[in-house]
Amino acid sequence: MVINCSCSELIPHHTLLKIKESLLSGTAVVETKMISITDGVELNLWNSQVRYVQRGLNYQKIDLDAVAIHHPYTPKSEYKKQYHRLNEDNFYIYHLRETIFIKECKKMLDYAFVESTLYREKNGWYLKKMLIKNLLTELKVGLRPKNIRHIDVALPQLLLRSIMHYCIYRNIIEAKRKKVDYGHHYK
Repeated sequence: MVINCSCSELIPHHTLLKIKESLLSGTAVVETKMISITDGVELNLWNSQVRYVQRGLNYQKIDLDAVAIHHPYTPKSEYKKQYHRLNEDNFYIYHLRETIFIKECKKMLDYAFVESTLYREKNGWYLKKMLIKNLLTELKVGLRPKNIRHIDVALPQLLLRSIMHYCIYRNIIEAKRKKVDYGHHYK
């Protein structure tokens, strides 16, 4: 069993205990509500009203061959129904983000390189649709009333993600066109 989180997340003690309890009862994957705090302001910068993240895992029940960056973990076929979502409002994880724009730019370029390797085999039309969809999503999220009220906090994050989506697209197109891999520029 593993309870995981990124270095920018905080799992309150009572949530940690609930995840542990669920895993000990035989659950394969435990999902928990995420509350995003950006520069001290609670902002939902995702394309959903509530975001859930998988933070409790029983690795013996996970299909490790299906693991991919930014994709949900998949239980092995015999454990497909063993998901537990902590729906109660008092169980959550904080995602704490501080915007230091230049550092965030480098991070987004790093993400873009890694993610572009996942989509290298897709055709140009698919990539254009993916880019436009992602840019429109960032615009939609940015136009939420709370995000407009806190535009000085929301805008840098939305711009950074838009840049990342464009860099994913551009990296793939250039790699295909010039038959080279630009990944060495990001190390």
